[in-house]
Amino acid sequence: MKRFFKWFEENAALSLVMLIAFAVRVHGIRYGLPDQLHLDEVHVVSHAVRFGSGDFNPHFFYYPAFFMYLLFGLYGAAYIVGHVFGFFSSAADFGIQYFIDPTMFYLIARVTAAAFGAGAVYVAAAAGARFVNKRAGLLAAFFLALTPLHVEQSHFAITDIPLTFFMTLALYFAARLATEGGLRNYVFCGIVAGLGTATKYTAAQLLATMLFAHLIFAMREKSGSKARVLFSIAAFAMFFAFGAAYLAGAPYSVLDFKSFIGDINIQKALMNDGWFGMETPVNMWLHSIVVYLKEGMGIPLLAASGCGIIYAAMRRRPHGLVFLCYIAVFYAINGQFSQFGFSRHWLGALPALCFLAATALDAASGIFKARGRELAALAAVAIMALPIKTVIAQNTLFLAKDTRTLAREWIEENVPTGAAVAVEYGGPLLAPTPESLLGAQELKDRMANERVAGAVPLPAYDTRSPSDAEKNSPKKYHLAALEKIEPKYRLTSSFSLAEYPIEIYEREGFEYIVVSGHIYERFFAAEDFYPEAVAFYRSLDEKAELLKEFLFSPKARLGPEIKIYRLPKNPEQ
Repeated sequence: MKRFFKWFEENAALSLVMLIAFAVRVHGIRYGLPDQLHLDEVHVVSHAVRFGSGDFNPHFFYYPAFFMYLLFGLYGAAYIVGHVFGFFSSAADFGIQYFIDPTMFYLIARVTAAAFGAGAVYVAAAAGARFVNKRAGLLAAFFLALTPLHVEQSHFAITDIPLTFFMTLALYFAARLATEGGLRNYVFCGIVAGLGTATKYTAAQLLATMLFAHLIFAMREKSGSKARVLFSIAAFAMFFAFGAAYLAGAPYSVLDFKSFIGDINIQKALMNDGWFGMETPVNMWLHSIVVYLKEGMGIPLLAASGCGIIYAAMRRRPHGLVFLCYIAVFYAINGQFSQFGFSRHWLGALPALCFLAATALDAASGIFKARGRELAALAAVAIMALPIKTVIAQNTLFLAKDTRTLAREWIEENVPTGAAVAVEYGGPLLAPTPESLLGAQELKDRMANERVAGAVPLPAYDTRSPSDAEKNSPKKYHLAALEKIEPKYRLTSSFSLAEYPIEIYEREGFEYIVVSGHIYERFFAAEDFYPEAVAFYRSLDEKAELLKEFLFSPKARLGPEIKIYRLPKNPEQ
């Protein structure tokens, strides 16, 4: 305890930065709940919960399973505590709670993600302190703590933030081994990079940086020992540790290799064919900088990181070269896709960029020896003024109700229970009747021959066959939960309701149609690619009655535009 207080006293400024980093990542962390509004979160949390059945095969390989396993362990601990204090009578009672109100599960997952986000801030500080000085470490931590994109994404239980933590920590050990060697640095680098890859496959790009770091260390040795170092046991241990850690974190990518390869091929097809809403190619080499990084970091911090890149290239110190290699590889891999890109894909670059920005500012302030400390602090605050303003605005939006929540509440108040409602992805989340839950696939099969192929934006997903475990699931927990939920509706859902003509919904007796700007706005923006889909949405305005509309309002709340229509009654019903 004395050591802790001594460390705290010596690192009071860093402790304050860490406290701020965690605070801004958990502020507004209840956003959207109990509605499950982020599809990537749903994938992660739902599969973590399903491990409670005893089947540890995720049957889902769009992401590796390590983060899901970690969450499952935390859910197990939550169940034990809850059972001891009488909140849950059994494991089944605990599992049913997910379908009644998943808030607890999401809060555990989101706080964990926020902790990983704050952890990356600490690693940035450690890197600055070790390779430059304590001031550079504090600057790197301060920059990353309040970088808007990193703060925003740390609010969600997605793989990208744990991935960023592991990539940053692996980069730290790679820079250490390039500087000082050491078996421990090699092994830790391999383990952390392996766990990162078991969190999200993109961490595999670390292999290039790991090899580069090893080559730097080998080339710095005396001529007679270069070959010995190049083929040292430490290097083999690093790559062995990488593979072992990956397999430990995602074992079913080997044990269920057929399903793994199937899902990987779907992801590859999506990356090559382009994502929905990105039909027009962009120059990602430029777009990533002038849009994703500029908006995610702010122009001053991005400019400072550019100065840091130049400074590291000029100094050519081992750790700086490793950071430059990491940035170059990251940019080369993520910049090549002209029709597949999201701002969160660049999260992994942020800690390294913040570190480089900190080294540049520290070097510049060092010119003014007497006033260097004060000038560095003033410059850091000036650089982060705009990002701080953005973070405050973001977190304020997290406190407001999402348009999808408002739409759900309106439907529950104005649409009678048991009514037939069709909802597309990006719309409100409603509770299904047991009959519609169990009959969902039968309805899809009945409508399959009338599906409009031209209104299906991501056909690669259609090639995925559900596993036997998914197809044969009795849904007993979900059904048990529905006994306690009101109101319930006869639901059908699709990625886009435009996949079927409006007459099909009328024939099947659906009374209400709920569409989301998250989907239809992308169709309208690419009408030449999807004329059938655009025609469907226009037909709603012609043939159905618009009951309620929740408008997109980026300064007031999050969420897409939502429209709720009532179809005319089918006289044959």
